[in-house]
Formats: sequence, C-alpha cells, structure tokens
Amino acid sequence: MSSEQNTTNSQPSCRTDERWPLCSSDSAATLKERHHLSDGLKSDPDESSRKWFDLFKLIPLAKQIVKLRAFQFLVMFGTLVGFYFFLIAGFFGSPVGNHNIMIIYVWIFWWFILITFLVPFGSRIWCTVCPFPFFGQWFQRRALSKVNYNTTTNRVENYGLNKPWPKKLSNIWLQNIGFLAMCSFSAMLVTRPMASFIVLGTLIVIATVLAVIFRGRVFCNYVCSVSGFLSLYSSTSMLALR
Repeated sequence: MSSEQNTTNSQPSCRTDERWPLCSSDSAATLKERHHLSDGLKSDPDESSRKWFDLFKLIPLAKQIVKLRAFQFLVMFGTLVGFYFFLIAGFFGSPVGNHNIMIIYVWIFWWFILITFLVPFGSRIWCTVCPFPFFGQWFQRRALSKVNYNTTTNRVENYGLNKPWPKKLSNIWLQNIGFLAMCSFSAMLVTRPMASFIVLGTLIVIATVLAVIFRGRVFCNYVCSVSGFLSLYSSTSMLALR
C-alpha cells in the first residue's frame, strides 16, 4: 500500500463545516500535508524547506478558543454590534463626513487596518468576523452557533431553498464590478454618511436574501467585493489557518 493511501486512511474522523475544517488531533502543518495527499496532489517542492510556526502549539489557549463552536458567533456578534451603531451614526449623525464617526471608523480606520495589517499578516481573518452574513447564516442554521450535521450523509444541512449558485456566475466578475463601483463612488462614500448607510445596509440585505435562496455562503464567495479583494492578496499572507 502506498504512503499516500496510508496517510489518507489514517486520518481521524472529524466533523467539519464549510467554515472550520479542523480536527482535534492534527496540527496545522499536518492538516496541510494531508489535504494535498487526499486530493492526489503533490506538495510544493519548496514546502519542506520552509520553516513553519504552529501558533496553536506555541499558544495552546488560542487553539482551545478557536475550536469553540461559539467562537465565530462571539467575534461576529461583536462586530455586528459595532456595525449597528455605525449605521445609526450614519443615519442620525452629522451629514459632514469628517464629523461622522461612521466615516472615520469604517472608511478611514478600518480600511487602513485591513490593508496595512490584516491582509499581509492576517490573511482572510476579517471574513471570520464580518457582520454581513450574520443574519443569513443564522437563517440557514436556525441557531447562533449550532451546526445541523447529518451523520448519515456526512454533510451539513441548512434551512432555506438551498438552490445551487448559477455556474455562469461562479467567478469573480460580480466582485470585481462591485469593487470597481465602490472605488468609482468612493468620494461620495467618504463624504456623505447617508450614502454609506445605504450601501452598507443594502449589502446586509443582499447577503441575507442570498442565504435564504442559495445554499452555502454565496455572498462571501461570489458577491462581496471585499472578499474578492482579500482572496487575491491572502495567498501572500504570513498567517494561515489549516
């Protein structure tokens, strides 16, 4: 029996969902190697020469926190509360951009942190705490943190229409168009809080409606312009969660 088959057969059984494919007894590097072997792919020849640091071994508490089922809900709920107050400030606050806390924190502070720190050092960690898919994800699960895992089919079952996303739209064109539109109207977004309120509020509505109609996180994968931006640059990030 080949080493490839041995590695695949020795994998411990674990429950996974679309967001957190983690096993309790595997390290980050081990999971990465087994992922390549199970897919029948050869590892990068430079892979063995690279020096990897497993943060879960260096900080065991971090591994315990990340593996909590309620971890994503807790961090996402925190950003959702902040986002809610920003929307209130955009609607009821000062109409002057540099006097409104929504403009200062969303389009100046958050955008600076995203590009300067999160992209090069945190990969797509923002997608973990993004509040846009919160309500749609709750509708699909009908729970805040619980996952409806079917042991018979070994799949996560979601509520809603569960229609497949159109193959013609299974690309990054919608994300590129959305990002181009945001850049084209950036002057309006950073100077008019009401415009930012409409755009950000509309994105939450779109994410929720898509989650009701289609299965999975189609908004994050095919519509969100920020996700498309992060997906292009996350490959150069210094941090990866395996």
